[in-house]
Amino acid sequence: MESVYQVTAAINEDLPAISALLTANALPVEDIIPGKQRFWIIKEKEQIVGVVGLEQYGEFGLLRSLATEHGYRNKGVAAQLLKAFFEFAKRAGIKEIYLLTETAETYFEKKGFQKIDRGAVPEPVKESKEFSLICPSAATVMKKQVNKKRLLFVCVENSNRSQMSQ
Repeated sequence: MESVYQVTAAINEDLPAISALLTANALPVEDIIPGKQRFWIIKEKEQIVGVVGLEQYGEFGLLRSLATEHGYRNKGVAAQLLKAFFEFAKRAGIKEIYLLTETAETYFEKKGFQKIDRGAVPEPVKESKEFSLICPSAATVMKKQVNKKRLLFVCVENSNRSQMSQ
């Protein structure tokens, strides 16, 4: 059974511990700038055991740096972080989330991401340091739609009473 952890928004004082966890997981830290990215964390006994980050570019988001402490893998930490991440993305009006990965393609496919061609990424995301400078061109690019508009058309016998809603 997976444990339930409390996900909280990281504050600037958390950045050194976030950087340490990312470095331990061989993820980039050189472009982390206070205020540029948002991070969500899970702590156990005052130690950060999981983190996920977001860079927002208008209606597009770049998921960066999903990582957990080794002893907390396969315990639901990453899943709970992603749940909070996507809840925020929906509230923030983000329509599509992009990511680059060299090692977790299968994991992200299970979370609804699809592989895409690098050329299909919107310019604001392409211009991010993580995309343009840090991650190698061989990294897999993936995308997930977050805010899909759903259209429901209800037809009743009298077409004057048919309704459409979103």
